[in-house]
Amino acid sequence: GVASMWTKPTPIDFIEDDWSIKRAIRRIVLSRVYQMSSNDNRQSAEIDPKNSLLWRARRRRLPVEAIRDSMLFIGGRLDLTAGGSPVAGLGTLVTTNSSNDRGFERKTSSRRSLYLPIIRNELPTMLTVFDFANPDLVTGKRPVTNVPAQALLLMNSPFVMDSAEQTAARVLATKPESELELVNQTYRRVLCREPTAADASRAIAFLNSARKTKDSKRSETEAAARALSELIHVLFASSEFRTLN
Repeated sequence: GVASMWTKPTPIDFIEDDWSIKRAIRRIVLSRVYQMSSNDNRQSAEIDPKNSLLWRARRRRLPVEAIRDSMLFIGGRLDLTAGGSPVAGLGTLVTTNSSNDRGFERKTSSRRSLYLPIIRNELPTMLTVFDFANPDLVTGKRPVTNVPAQALLLMNSPFVMDSAEQTAARVLATKPESELELVNQTYRRVLCREPTAADASRAIAFLNSARKTKDSKRSETEAAARALSELIHVLFASSEFRTLN
C-alpha cells in the first residue's frame, strides 16, 4: 500500500522518482518527523534542549497566504474557483499601473491568495506586513519576522473585522444551546481545538461584558452577534492563530 512505499526512503529516491518534486514533497509530509507534534517533553528537553535531533516539531509562523485564506474559509467566504485571470477587467490599475483604482482589492477579496494580483506598487497591505517577497527582486527564501506592525494590522484591518463578523454569524446560525457550547464552537472553528477551562471562563466573561456595553441602538440579538465577533477578532489576532503547532 501507500504506507509501505514511504517507510524506507533511500538517498536515490528523488532520481528513481524521475526527479518528481511532487513525489519528493509527498515523501517529506508523510515522514514521521514532519508529522510530529510541537508539544514539549521534559525528558527529551533535558537530553536535547536545542531540539537538534528533532524530537518535536518547531513552532513556525504560517505564511501570509495561509493566514488570509484561513480567515476567509472560517468565515465561509473563500472562493475556491480555480484558474482564470485575477486582473481581468480591472482597468486603469493594470493598464497604467496607477493607484487611482482600488477595484482589485474588492474584486479579488474572496479569491484564494494564490490568485491575488501582484502589482508591484500596489501590494495588499496584509502581504507586505507579513513578509511577502519583494516583487522587484528574485527572492529564494522569504524572511519570517514577528513585528508590532503585524499585531496592529490584525487588530485594525477591516478585512479581519469583516471575517470575524462573518464567522460570528456562522456560529450563531447553529443556535448553540449554552454559552459554553457557543465558546466551544468558536474555538473549534478558529483555533481547531477545544478551549481549556480557563479559556472558556475568560471567553464567557468577555461576552457578558461586551453585551452589557452594547450600543443603545442595537437589539439584544445584534449585541450578542457583535460581542461574539469581537471575541473572534481577538482569536484571529492571537499568536496561536498565525502559528503552526
